[in-house]
Amino acid sequence: MKKSILFNGLGVPYMPLSNSKSLQVDTPDSMGTETVKALKKLKSIIGDVDDFLCLKLLYSNKEALYRAFAAEQIDAIALAIFNIEYKNQGLIIGDQTGVGKGRVAAGLIRYAMAQGILPIFITEKPNLFSDIYRDLVDIGLEDASQPLKIKQNETKKLIRYKPYSSLSEEEKIEYGSAKEYKTFQEENPYEIIAGYSENKNRDLSKGSHAIPYILNARARASDVKDADGNILYQASDPILQKKVLDTMKIPAGFDLVMLTYSQIQSGNKIVAGSLELSPKANFLKNIAKNNLVILDESHNASGESIRGMALSMVLKNAYVAFLSATFAKRPDNMPIYASKTSISEANLNSAELSEAIYKGGVALQEIVSSQLVGEGQMIRRERNFEGIEVNYVTLEANGGNEVKTKDKFEKMYQEFYCTDENARADKKKSDAVTEVMRAIIDFQEKYIIPEVKELDNIASLSQSEVDIRKGTKGAGADTTPYFSKLFNVFNQLLFAIKAEAVADRAIMRLKQGKKPVIAFSSTMGSFVESLSNESGEDGFEEDSLINADFTTVLLKGLKGILRYTEVTSNGVREHKEFDINNFSEDAISEYKFIENMIRTTSSGVVLSPIDLVKMRIERAGYIVAEVTGRKLAVELEQKKLTNAEAAKLMRTGNDNPKKGLGRIESQTLRWVGRIVKRPKENATDAFRRFNDNEVDVLMINQSGSTGASAHAIPTKKVPVNQVKQRVMIVLQSELDINTEVQKLGRIKRTGEILKPMYDYVTSSIPAEKRLMMMLQKKLKSLDANTASNQRNSESILKSADFLNKYGDEVVTQYLEENKAINARIGYPIPKKEKDTDTEVQENAAQKVTGRIALLKCSDQDKFYNDVLELYRSAIEIKLESGDYDLEVEIVDLQAKVLDRKIIVEGKGGKSPFSTSTYVERCDVRELKKPYSADELQKNITRQLEGLSPEKYAITLTEICRDKLIDLKEKRILEIQEKYKERRDKISSKKDIKKIENVEMRFIAIENALNLYKIDEQKEITSEVESVDKQIKYFNENIFKWFKIGMVVHLPYIIEKPSEGDTLGIFTGFQINEKKENPFTPGNIKLKFAISSGKRSRTFNITGDGLKWVNGIKSISRSPEKVDLNNSYQKWTEASKANYSERAIRYILTGNLLQAFGSPTFNEYKLKLIEYTTETGEVRKGILMPEYFEYGKRTYGSADDMVAIPIGNGLKVLRGVYQGTVLTTNIGMTIQNSPLSSVRSYIFILPIKSKMSEIYLDSSLRKLTIEKDFVKQGSAFKAIVTDDNLPKFLEILQQNYSLSLLVSDRNLKITGYEFSDTSLSDGKELRKPLPRSITFKNELLSYKLKLNQI
Repeated sequence: MKKSILFNGLGVPYMPLSNSKSLQVDTPDSMGTETVKALKKLKSIIGDVDDFLCLKLLYSNKEALYRAFAAEQIDAIALAIFNIEYKNQGLIIGDQTGVGKGRVAAGLIRYAMAQGILPIFITEKPNLFSDIYRDLVDIGLEDASQPLKIKQNETKKLIRYKPYSSLSEEEKIEYGSAKEYKTFQEENPYEIIAGYSENKNRDLSKGSHAIPYILNARARASDVKDADGNILYQASDPILQKKVLDTMKIPAGFDLVMLTYSQIQSGNKIVAGSLELSPKANFLKNIAKNNLVILDESHNASGESIRGMALSMVLKNAYVAFLSATFAKRPDNMPIYASKTSISEANLNSAELSEAIYKGGVALQEIVSSQLVGEGQMIRRERNFEGIEVNYVTLEANGGNEVKTKDKFEKMYQEFYCTDENARADKKKSDAVTEVMRAIIDFQEKYIIPEVKELDNIASLSQSEVDIRKGTKGAGADTTPYFSKLFNVFNQLLFAIKAEAVADRAIMRLKQGKKPVIAFSSTMGSFVESLSNESGEDGFEEDSLINADFTTVLLKGLKGILRYTEVTSNGVREHKEFDINNFSEDAISEYKFIENMIRTTSSGVVLSPIDLVKMRIERAGYIVAEVTGRKLAVELEQKKLTNAEAAKLMRTGNDNPKKGLGRIESQTLRWVGRIVKRPKENATDAFRRFNDNEVDVLMINQSGSTGASAHAIPTKKVPVNQVKQRVMIVLQSELDINTEVQKLGRIKRTGEILKPMYDYVTSSIPAEKRLMMMLQKKLKSLDANTASNQRNSESILKSADFLNKYGDEVVTQYLEENKAINARIGYPIPKKEKDTDTEVQENAAQKVTGRIALLKCSDQDKFYNDVLELYRSAIEIKLESGDYDLEVEIVDLQAKVLDRKIIVEGKGGKSPFSTSTYVERCDVRELKKPYSADELQKNITRQLEGLSPEKYAITLTEICRDKLIDLKEKRILEIQEKYKERRDKISSKKDIKKIENVEMRFIAIENALNLYKIDEQKEITSEVESVDKQIKYFNENIFKWFKIGMVVHLPYIIEKPSEGDTLGIFTGFQINEKKENPFTPGNIKLKFAISSGKRSRTFNITGDGLKWVNGIKSISRSPEKVDLNNSYQKWTEASKANYSERAIRYILTGNLLQAFGSPTFNEYKLKLIEYTTETGEVRKGILMPEYFEYGKRTYGSADDMVAIPIGNGLKVLRGVYQGTVLTTNIGMTIQNSPLSSVRSYIFILPIKSKMSEIYLDSSLRKLTIEKDFVKQGSAFKAIVTDDNLPKFLEILQQNYSLSLLVSDRNLKITGYEFSDTSLSDGKELRKPLPRSITFKNELLSYKLKLNQI
């Protein structure tokens, strides 16, 4: 058991302005100083924040305000109002889940209503309408006393779905693609219908109400419900909806508008290059003007999509507040934030802004976020886990369970569960189940897929289409719903394997006097429900007896692969199922073999682990409450059954249980269960009983416990001295750290009197254990800095988190070299069609690790060991080359600025985003020294091992050839064995057996054998050619070409190897000879010593590494014989010439967001660093590559260009020589016309420009001579007179944020002067901005008047 004490490693305590009760949270340390600055500025302008909010939200006193909001929530609401009223901009509320973003949104709704403006609440899912109403109730805006409909009984009904082709556009957006719709149907066959009775006594004049106009269509999901499930409000009927959209007005009596993002996307169209809004989006645009739009989960706004474009138009004249814990994770969303924050002051257009965030990654996001915080336009608070104990329990010996404990219960637990014997047993169970999973997938690939393809060909003739249902197209959550099922099944298997250990862990904690909360994700409830109705009956069979062994899941999965769907030409979907008896004898035999393997096996793992955990704890004498959505439970017991008896209980359809069972009839101890209805318990009551000590253990899943609290607090029934410490036992962890912290927060809440504990219970199965270690690595910043924790964390640090872009590269490379594994897990990395580089897929590492669970445990271990080794090697190479950019490197440059020039001029606003970007020529300290000649000689001597460079190359060539020939022969034997097996079975093939004539059958067999022979020879020939090609490439192009000790030349950049070089010495190969095949491109590394401050570089021969190796070969010469003495002499001379303790480097400073977005630096790989100056300061900047020398390129090159806002370009355009052509950042050219009698300017915009809307802009067109942009070849041309030029440039600046690229020469010719910007101290914000409406401070609504708290 690894034990660690969490501490506040990444944050500083948040000190609220409000005097309400604090949630005791942190703010990230990167934002700490900026948060204090922003709050100080806020207080200096608005005064007491609580008085300010009482005034704005119309609370009669501070006590009423404090009952509604915590201090942190008050600060956020005040900051949002400040941005609206004083800046006409928005606030990004980026609080971590659990801090109360929903309550802040409710406060802003109240603010808008109090000020006489309309609040518009946009969120991701319609069920969140009810969530926001719970907050509105809590803040006194709604009392929920007048429900529209009162909830009665519930019934279960089979859903009859419409064909996808019959769905409305809005429904298609809600469900996604046809495949996603099909998956949804299969996963949701039933709906729970709640009966409702009309509330005939409803009177909205009584009590306090906020009446919503719901823009979504009327549906159960969009109903606003109270905590008891009563319906408070519903969307309007279609007739009223249409009338509202036609009149563009909200009917009288409504106080706010609610909708989901999907409503904005549906129906918008691009017409002639411009966006034509749908009726709903156009309606929203009209009502949003001068009203408040609250964007919940704003990271889903999808900035580059049509929905994002429509939303931008909606927000243009609205007041805005954004709510998102991960606001910057999608670069394409940034333009939406920019339009309503100070980011809009950056000299970047929308496309450049998105590109900047993408290229700058997390490091730039951090800078942008901290700058927004400093401007008071973002606030982020996080939970504080200081002093919390976390135990990582791995169910194996030496699995990190080495911490000695004095507690007798803990010691007994570890001695019983954390053993090698248990680990072997668990791995055996896992391998037994995954063996069947792989067999099912192999069967579907071999027999079902070809059958479906054949049916599809037939159906296409009648314009039908055959689609594959559940699991009939390979293994992969991204390509087939069935693999998704298998992946979920494996997660449930891991739960089941740990069930008894988890139950006993909870019992141990109870004996220690603590109260456990067991947290998990899946319950298998839907699977049990499907078993109860497998016979085809609509109702539930009381006391149904089932085989509760996990093999029941596998048998149902096997039968599921026989299903398929036929889609007719009019879109009607008909579900069908293959009859296995109609397949070939081979297929029938293989199917029966898998079926028999399942039925004659007892996995020893229970079908419903949640019930096993519950049963075990209850039998120990404790009371358990369960908060999940399960309708059914399984009463478990173990019985001795024969295979036939067990098969009868499988409940997998109308099959004959005796068929294909074999003769094994000995009794085996198996799990059996009786399906029973689970008494429904209200979640609120369950949590109350737990907190009142009426229940000992609480079992919760994510859906069943949202918003609930189980922290250690006294209650009316539990005095302080009887409150027990809470322990959360975590079964299934989340790799997303935000989601994981949200889970931890369920037992850690404001007001607790005892800090909670956490137990992570992990099996010995590598697929789970390794991912758990990655999570621990992510939480390493929370580990206490004690000696024991340092020891425990050592193994964690060895398990690098490779779920990132570099991991994607490594995993892609690994599966390309290990094609058998790629095939085994269903080709998550697609097979290459041609002999080209495999494209690295985004999130490839995450996708592949999700599938690795299908392999045997030993293969899982091998995969992780191999990939982690490759990953560490890749990171070493990235660090060595200076390309590593997952984190901001702190570099001790001791930089001295020699020269400073503006390279991207800012717009001249009042925020950091409006400042200019500078290129600074600096004298910096060289961080590395090249090897001395003596060091180099020792290194080379060690590598050669007494051989000459030439003899070493020949020896390595022979080793490579012999190894690859051995592998080739082994592969040929495998191919021959495969075809021998096919030949042996040829006479039993279905199509052969159909031939009744003996002579004809003989001929058919001969023909088939000949085809097999041809195919076999093709495969062998292909394998031989492939290996021979590898041998030739490695030997001639690598091992013989690169001789140890030879002089080489290294290019500055791989794209241009001829431009500059640095002398280097090839120092040897690095090859891991322990691998089965050490001679793969990813396993062969070439090492070079460099005669400069770079010191050394290492390259493999894949991807970018191969480009570097080829670049070196293109400017170097391979000698017949290496003269080592000559190499050492040249090295000494080059090192002396190339190296000095200080060097000249260029650093971009100032507005770094502009630097990443500017096209000026497109050809460079920009690296964000923190560096020291000669005076000891630490600054942020972008360290340019060594070969970058600003101003020393040919006139007119990108390096000479300065990007100025086009609105500032009037003097330049008028001052350059006639005929001069200038370019903008989007490729539009502007020429000072040399021919026109009237001074004019020619604008040429390529048709394929990213901003084609410019030539459709009516405000621009009317300023041109032709009153239009005229098509000319592949571009549009417009001529603008000198009189109209200022206005024309102003529109291009305001609407499109264009930059003019001007050379230093033209800047000097025209006498252009930069308007350098300085940051504002905020004193000009003492008064609210003038606006078209007046914010009111008197009470406007009787609803609020009746509810003065």
